[in-house]
Order: sequence, then structure tokens, then C-alpha cells
Amino acid sequence: MKSLEQKLRFFVNHLRNRYFSLTTKALQADLQRALQKCEDEIPVIIVSYNNASYVKNMTDQLNAYRIKPIVIDNRSTDAASVQILQQLHSDQKAEVVFSQKNYGYLVGFINPIYALLPQYFAYSDPDLMLNEKLPKDFLQTMKLLTDDYKVFKAGFALEIREGLQSATITKYIGYPKMIARTYDFREWEEQYWRFELKHPTLKIYASRVDTTFAVYNKANYFDEFYDGIRVGGDFSAIHLPWYPELDIMTKQERNIYLKKNNSTTSIPD
Repeated sequence: MKSLEQKLRFFVNHLRNRYFSLTTKALQADLQRALQKCEDEIPVIIVSYNNASYVKNMTDQLNAYRIKPIVIDNRSTDAASVQILQQLHSDQKAEVVFSQKNYGYLVGFINPIYALLPQYFAYSDPDLMLNEKLPKDFLQTMKLLTDDYKVFKAGFALEIREGLQSATITKYIGYPKMIARTYDFREWEEQYWRFELKHPTLKIYASRVDTTFAVYNKANYFDEFYDGIRVGGDFSAIHLPWYPELDIMTKQERNIYLKKNNSTTSIPD
């Protein structure tokens, strides 16, 4: 018999899915058309919001692998960003889907949208620099890793190198007592490199994965969004906002990006 908490969760999810089903119809139709045009075995979804400089950079990197990403734009308000996205679409470098509402960085996991995606797909924020040694068949390799390790997603590990910004992250822990612990970025990221798994050729780490670039396997979803592994070595990537000397976003662009933003999780102010 279901507990009261489980019944309430089911009821809340039902209402949420009902609401999204009514408000995402245009987005669903546009995404479905983009997926039908996609010639890649594993479609790559990039989420955008007032950060088209990142989107263009990621698109250029993926195009070098003959991958044409699908960009879901969360109703960007910056005219310069919209113009860049329109140009990417016009130049056929990316399929850009313009949402009429900002659904946040998890837009691809709203039930009506998620239902359109195939069993295997890739999903990412755009603020990454890919490894120059990244293998050409990286998508297929990551797909196989989700099967081999029975995980929801296989993602890029994020490099920890010199020049990492000194900003901090505070995490609140509720059990056994409520405490707040502050980490710098280096300390925070080191937790994801702690548990290496056995693999004959790759550096694989058991760790949670948010919306850093990852290949997803819907068959392995068991009510845990962060379930995954990270792949290091030639698969590791650089999170550009953490490295001021490498970051391509200007201060003015960042100010626009952060205003009324519910589409990101980890860009420092």
C-alpha cells in the first residue's frame, strides 16, 4: 500500500505534468520537427538562455564532429543572443527551437518534452570547452557505457587545473544535524574524482551528474536524475565560467545572462 507521502507526490506530479501538457504544445511540436530532421543516431540537445556566445562555441565544437545539435532556447530576452541563435539556425549549423516560456535548464525533462526524446540522447549546458583529444566516436562510447554500467547517464568529467576561480559553494546538510559547509570549486569538484571504476581503457568514476554534457539512457532511469558516471582522460572537459582566462563570455554578457535567470546551476556571479 502506498504511503501518504507517495500518494501526495503522485498527485503533485500528476498536476505538474497536466500543467506542462497544456503549456508546452508549441514547444513539443517544434522539437518534434527538429528531431525528425536530425540525422545523428544520438541527438544532442543544448539548452540556451541569453548565452548564445556559449551556444555558438559549443555548436562549432560539435560541428567539427559532424554533429548538428538541437538548441532549446528558454525565451532569451537578449537581442544579441537571439540574433546569434537565428543565424546558427539559418546557417544550418544547429536546429534551434524557440520556447515561448523559460522552463529552466531542465526543460528537456519536462514530461511532455522528455517523452519525445529517443532512448539514447545527449543533453548539456553550452558552457564547455571539449577536450581536443576527444575521440570521434565519443557519443557511441558513452552510449555503451550507460549499458555496461547500468546508469541513467554517462557524462564528461570536469577538469581541475591551474587558473580555477576561487569562488565558493555552500552546501546545507540536514542529517544528522543541520550544518552549512563551504567549498571552493577545487574542493567541490574533487568529490567527483574519488571513486574510480574498473575499465580496460577508460578512466571511469562513479559520481552524480547534473546537466554537464552526458549521454542518457532512458531504459536505465529508476527515479534518480543524478544517477551516472563521469568519464575522464580524453573525455574530460573544461567548464569555462570557472576559468576567467579561458572564459569567452564578457562581463556585459554575464550581467545579461544572470538577470532573471532560472536556466543555470553553476555559473559564478
